[in-house]
Amino acid sequence: MNGLILWLNVICFVLTCFPGLVLMILRHTPLKYAPNFYTYLCSLIITCLCSACLFLSQSASLWPLIAATCIGAGSFLYEKIAGHFFVQWTQAAKQLTALLVIYPIIEEINFRFFLYMYCHSFSYNAWQFIVLSALVFVFAHFIAQGKVALHKWLFAILQGALFVATRDIFAVIVAHFIFNILVYIVRNGQLVAAKKYY
Repeated sequence: MNGLILWLNVICFVLTCFPGLVLMILRHTPLKYAPNFYTYLCSLIITCLCSACLFLSQSASLWPLIAATCIGAGSFLYEKIAGHFFVQWTQAAKQLTALLVIYPIIEEINFRFFLYMYCHSFSYNAWQFIVLSALVFVFAHFIAQGKVALHKWLFAILQGALFVATRDIFAVIVAHFIFNILVYIVRNGQLVAAKKYY
């Protein structure tokens, strides 16, 4: 049984490091017709649920599974509600909500919390976690967004260091939330400025 748990640990560790693998699988399902933005979100939810189930089997603490389940179910319900009851919402409003609320929570749970748990179980030190966390964060964004994601390396390193220093998932979620707001404001401002010339 310990051998099975070890293999499940390794598989979930790889999925946590590379949710792009799940994204590539999802691109061969009916989700391939969904926007990449939402397919990537689904891959992160699946990865978080796998890790939560594995850690739940090794721990008496239920909160990781509860958190992952609530995020997954909440995201699904959000999509259903937004699709049926808030038809007047534009695609941009839906993406803004996901960008500012859902992504910071799911990405930080995956790339900081669960990855830290795996690194701790494999006896990695803090620097190894920070570097690995930054690499997989940037790689996952590269798979989803292309080469523009390579500029996220500094943010990813700082997020890993913040998590190591505080061991507080809420702190990194708030930092990610603030980062996403600032990126949105700057990009939106650039779009508005560009439209003035047309």
